[in-house]
Amino acid sequence: MADLVVKFDTQLGEFLRSNGVQPWRVPILAKYGGIVVVRGKGGPRVQLADEKTLLKAKDIVKLVSPPPKACVDALQKEADTNWRDYAIAPGVDPSTGPQFNERMRKFLKVRTNTILIDLKKDPSMENVQGFLKGIATSEQITNPIRDLIVAGHASGVSGLLKIALTPQSTADFVQYEDLEKAVKDRSLIANVALMQPRPAGAGPARMRLFGCAVGRAAPFMKKLKEALGGQMIVAAPNNFLVGAEFGGRVGGSNFKGQLAYMAYAFRLYLVPPKTAPGKKRPGRTKKDIVAAFAAATKLESDKAAAQKPAPTQAQLDASVPGHFQRQDRKYVTKAQWQAWVPDKPEDKRWFPPDPFHPTADRHEIRNDVQLPVFPVKTNAPRQFQVHLAHALWDKPQTMPLLKDPGDEAGRKKAVRAWLEGDKRLLWSNKHPFPVYVRAGYETMDEYMDGFEWQFDYDAKTKTLTYNAIRDEYAVVQPIANKLGVLMLNFYTEKPPPKALAKKIPIEMLVIRDRFFFTEY
Repeated sequence: MADLVVKFDTQLGEFLRSNGVQPWRVPILAKYGGIVVVRGKGGPRVQLADEKTLLKAKDIVKLVSPPPKACVDALQKEADTNWRDYAIAPGVDPSTGPQFNERMRKFLKVRTNTILIDLKKDPSMENVQGFLKGIATSEQITNPIRDLIVAGHASGVSGLLKIALTPQSTADFVQYEDLEKAVKDRSLIANVALMQPRPAGAGPARMRLFGCAVGRAAPFMKKLKEALGGQMIVAAPNNFLVGAEFGGRVGGSNFKGQLAYMAYAFRLYLVPPKTAPGKKRPGRTKKDIVAAFAAATKLESDKAAAQKPAPTQAQLDASVPGHFQRQDRKYVTKAQWQAWVPDKPEDKRWFPPDPFHPTADRHEIRNDVQLPVFPVKTNAPRQFQVHLAHALWDKPQTMPLLKDPGDEAGRKKAVRAWLEGDKRLLWSNKHPFPVYVRAGYETMDEYMDGFEWQFDYDAKTKTLTYNAIRDEYAVVQPIANKLGVLMLNFYTEKPPPKALAKKIPIEMLVIRDRFFFTEY
């Protein structure tokens, strides 16, 4: 780094922080000869006490490069013993629906060795770009950095993350194309030197996403890694993420804490049943939904069994779990579908305003689980989510068509040709993350056949209007181990009672477990 000239009287720590030197480094650099300050050009050397050492205008500050060995050793020791994870969770929850963002903030606030950035103090850090810049200049970076954490709603099917990438971002969700633009603009390049030295055993610099199942969206995650400069690991959950509060009394002492657990999010997409003109749409029964889930599970299982050569167990354990696989990597049984799908699955109780973020009074089914450490059972609610006749596009789409084929098959063929002709290749298997994959299908054939298509042809303008609808169902089942114990991480808001001191925190969801998390 070039010599830095002080422009006005200030303190050493404040001056260095404004020039990208993190606060935690300053006292170590000052003590072990990593900084030299001279009083003007050719002037005497200033004795450095600590970060509060006064600097005068025209002082020259030099960062010694490479720093002395004593300084390097002291920085490493500080990283090994006093590292922290730094997190942002800037999302605003709706007035109705589960309070995911608020739950994540409460959880991160008490999580061991974690500093949740106070966005009121540093509002510029509420977006990813600002977060990456802020770790260099924010006064809240009081300790060496292990991991960066970004929390927000996400989708493992569509590859979406609800957070702003930059201060200029206006979209509600980050999509693959936004990451492509970030790669092109180089707007999210992470300075991994700010996460050096690495704590012992921490591995390379890492960003963790706390968002539902987005670890499954490999193309999205890989593009995020590229946007960050390719030098950081990015990691995210493969399952639905749920926050909750738990407390009680042990050994005469009260305790309260925050926990996070995961849930399977098994999704099923069906073409709406045929409805005769003037007749009411026939409803699906529990038997129908169970059979459909079982059939989808068998199809996935058969495809996996037909894979040649067959993957080794080590490869299976290191891969993203199948859509209908349990924690033991076995497929959901029909008996389990029978237990998890409620009676009258299309009852109005299962019609939330948003199919995958329903209101609190319309989605929960009691589901008793055993808690780890605590000899009690509690309710970790199951959800059954349904959205009938869900439209593929928010409004009907149009395309030019000189002649109406006159039947559904011909119109579908015309729409497919139109979509596949998109210059961005969004519906092509040449695209790294085609639209049909984001909709939950493996091929364009499955995509076209997975919806009921609706058409209207205007002979005067020679325009075909089209949209597509499907029925969507989801079982969100909290993940318990074979003993029925809910898999969770739990941290108390204050030091736990002595009787629990050696048992808390509880950390059952570990990043090295490839069923729960995927790293890219």
